[in-house]
Formats: sequence, structure tokens, C-alpha cells
Amino acid sequence: PASFKMTPGQRHVLGDAGTLRYVAVTGDSRCPPDVQCVWAGDAEIALRWQPASGRAQELALHTASLRGSDVARIGERSVPLVALERGIAPRASLRIDKAD
Repeated sequence: PASFKMTPGQRHVLGDAGTLRYVAVTGDSRCPPDVQCVWAGDAEIALRWQPASGRAQELALHTASLRGSDVARIGERSVPLVALERGIAPRASLRIDKAD
């Protein structure tokens, strides 16, 4: 599987299959570092998948799979959110896998 990191606004080209763009962090309620919380929280990122042909697709990935999906399907591939850094424009670690 191919792993990569992106910051908001960046694009990742998947050969001739299309382009994945990291739009923004749309919410972040994660517990701050070095703080003991009852719940770990969740962060959500927005992605936009533009296939080589066809209409674009808006995607949302979560750090806590209980709140929403942490894996998106794009064509014949799945894209899990592996990690999300903290900060104003946090880098997202993503991976491209063959879909089952």
C-alpha cells in the first residue's frame, strides 16, 4: 500500500485514475495532549476525489470510527485516514489500498 502525507489544499495524483485533494479540517474535538479526558474526541477532514472521468465526489474521514467512517472508497481503491496531526493546518497521513 502507498502511504503519503498531505496538508490542506494539497493534491495527490493517483496515476491515470484521478486526483485526491485534502480540502480542510472540518471539525476537531480531540482531547489535547497531556490532558486526561473521558473521551478521546474526534477530528474530521474533508477530501475531494476527482476521477479521471466522471463527477467529483466529496468525502469525509474521521479519526474516531465511532463518529463516522475512517475509510473512503474511491473507484477500485480504499483510502483510510491513518493519522492526523494537530495545529492550524494539520498534516493528514493517508494510505491507498486495493478495495476488497
